[in-house]
Amino acid sequence: MNFENNVIVFVFILLAVVVFPITELSEIKSRTLTITAYSSTVDQTDSTPFETACMTEPAIWTVAVSQDLYDMGWTCGKCVDIHGVGILCINDKMHHRKKNQLDVWVRSRGQAKRFGIMKNIKVNLLDV
Repeated sequence: MNFENNVIVFVFILLAVVVFPITELSEIKSRTLTITAYSSTVDQTDSTPFETACMTEPAIWTVAVSQDLYDMGWTCGKCVDIHGVGILCINDKMHHRKKNQLDVWVRSRGQAKRFGIMKNIKVNLLDV
């Protein structure tokens, strides 16, 4: 895991939350989605588990989006506000068979299993 990458993501989120109040973030899309979690293992990703579809390393406070959402503008570098979870940045895409779903990156398979499946969760795509 790249420490500098995590620091950059953390600083970006901190700025989004502290410097720009949430009320000033413009919601451009809102959906009700299924939220799951994944870690960087070949059976949960592809043959390159430490390289995302956005050509970055997986990092905490990041999320993968299903291909259908990606095609609707939920793309790399944008952030989402997941009700009950927080603000995360998009840095990966899920397998095309997944629909209306986000996958939060976590450090281990155990954390992913403990995260479980959250259904019918309100998620806002933010324009920061």
